[in-house]
Order: sequence, then C-alpha cells, then structure tokens
Amino acid sequence: MKINAFLATLIFMTGFFMSCGKTEKEIVRGEIQIKTEKKDEVVIREYEYYTNEFGRVVIHGTDKHYFADGKTIKIETNFKDGKMDGVGKEFYSDGKKKNEAAFKDGFPDGMLTTWHPNGQIEWKGQNVNGLQDGTWTHYDDKGNVIETQIWEKGELQK
Repeated sequence: MKINAFLATLIFMTGFFMSCGKTEKEIVRGEIQIKTEKKDEVVIREYEYYTNEFGRVVIHGTDKHYFADGKTIKIETNFKDGKMDGVGKEFYSDGKKKNEAAFKDGFPDGMLTTWHPNGQIEWKGQNVNGLQDGTWTHYDDKGNVIETQIWEKGELQK
C-alpha cells in the first residue's frame, strides 16, 4: 500500500536522526548534496540541526529534500530533538501534494491524506500513537469512494 511506503520512509528518517540527548549547542543550518542518476531523486537536502554530547548530528527544525532541479520540494518535515514532530509533506515533481501526515514524538499521530497525481484525494484517515484508527477512506482519481475501512488501534475491523 502506498501509505505504508510513505510512513516507512518518514519513520526511517526519524530513527536515523534520533539522539540520546540534547546539549545547549547552537542550532545551525546544513546542506548536503547527493549525486544520483535517477531523474527524480533528491540531490539537495537542507536541514537544521545541533550536535549532541556524543558528536551525533540531531535534526531539529525543518528538513527539506528537493527534486533534481534543486528548487522543487520533494519532502518537507519538521523535527524536534531528532524525532518527526508536526506535519510531514511529500510532493509530486510538479509541486502538487502527494502525501501529508501529522507526527508526534516520531510517530504518525493525526490525519494522513494522500493525493492522486491529478489532485484528487486517494486516501484519508487518522493515526493515533503510530497506529491506524477510525475510518479510512480510499478514493479513485475522480473522487469516488472505492472502499471504506474501519481501524481500531492498528487492527482492521472491517
């Protein structure tokens, strides 16, 4: 399911940047450039971070990944002490939203919405403490409901 791939990517990013503790060091802006041969792969990443007492970089603030053009944002997330916190967004190469999910303490917590390339909603549902919960609705690219799922604490009910 596309939703799981998006969440897995964001959760991986959280785990990668989690820290053992924050120091009083200054938060700075960083930028890395990644060389790739894939057309839509990230080549520039901007982020805010600090270095903890173990010398480990801890993301704290906005983290942006760009498409190969260096201008169009591919992923934009907010971190608090190395954990995703706030709204994470992923975009298509034309700048339209692809996914948007709320996070708290590194886990999906709140509304998650995905969009078809034409701008119509594809999935919409709620996460609570990292688990799907409540009604999840799947739409086709014309906005018609394909299916409705009921989740309770990560377990599909119907």
